[in-house]
Amino acid sequence: MKNYMDDFNVKTQTEDTSAKAASPLLGSMPFSAVKDLTRLVENGKVDEIGQLFESYKQSGKLSEVDKESLQRIKYSVAIMVGIACKAAISCGVYETDALNIANKALNSVDTLNSTYEIVECGVDCVKGFAQLVATSNIKNVESPIIIKITNYIHDHLTERITSSDLAKVANCSEQYLARLFKSELNTNLSKFVLQQKINEALYLIDSDVMPCNEVGPYLGFCSQSHFIQCFKKVTGYTPYKYRNMRYERRCIARNQ
Repeated sequence: MKNYMDDFNVKTQTEDTSAKAASPLLGSMPFSAVKDLTRLVENGKVDEIGQLFESYKQSGKLSEVDKESLQRIKYSVAIMVGIACKAAISCGVYETDALNIANKALNSVDTLNSTYEIVECGVDCVKGFAQLVATSNIKNVESPIIIKITNYIHDHLTERITSSDLAKVANCSEQYLARLFKSELNTNLSKFVLQQKINEALYLIDSDVMPCNEVGPYLGFCSQSHFIQCFKKVTGYTPYKYRNMRYERRCIARNQ
């Protein structure tokens, strides 16, 4: 498959004025690259996105460049993040969440002066969007009740959410809501709520918004031990292990 990262080689870019250009805003990023990136995000292909970045890194195209070229790289990464953000929203990721993630990444990119760190930050953001899509199954939901409930869950992630609370919001019995939710989303309510809370926890840890020991209480978990248990159940790691692994990977990659 074509490596869309190749289209960010600022030393060889030329403006695409052909009919295939996706939009004037995309500058020299070919339409085929836009389609590839959109497809990867829409299908939740986190690993493939990571593999593309690794192959691009090994190609030696992340060498340091002059100040003008660095700004062009930042612009290309901003384009990449914007396309991924739009793709994620189209797949059911909440718009406010997607925009917050994109803004956080682009603010970080703006402060960086290393080619590697700039591209890595953008790729991490794109992988984050793909992960959200992979764990989201609300794209084709049409039931007004389910839409209302998923919106309520999203807006109250920092609170303790019970099936009784959700039944009151939906104005129906807990049993009916459970059956409808399972029918529409092929998962149960408690699992869905937990997944949304852990998604938010991953974002908070990835973006260093708050220390790990504050994330659980912030998201309404009854205790730190309960949060750690739930986090590990979903991700396979404790919050601290997950955070340290990310730091270690970044340090190793930067020293290569």
